[in-house]
Amino acid sequence: MTTQEIDGMAEFRFYRRGVRRVGVAGDFNGWDPGGLPMTSLGDGWWACRTRLAPGVYQFKYWADGEWLADYAAFGLAPGPHGLNSVLYVEGSGLARCS
Repeated sequence: MTTQEIDGMAEFRFYRRGVRRVGVAGDFNGWDPGGLPMTSLGDGWWACRTRLAPGVYQFKYWADGEWLADYAAFGLAPGPHGLNSVLYVEGSGLARCS
């Protein structure tokens, strides 16, 4: 799930028990699974924050080598390797998601 923060940051949250490493990869970081690492919050929850320029982005979570879409994001879009999650960042620098 993604949320918009008042300070202009986008926060990504992910739940998956039993994984050791999680990252967010998307067209905003060249689909690099290690480019935006997430921090474990315990009990299977992971999170990270980043600032993105206004625009429409596609992303996925990378958890121990497995690509996973975020079905709680603003929407889904077909990509070359299945469905990608969609994130809208408005002109104020805020991320808008459901």
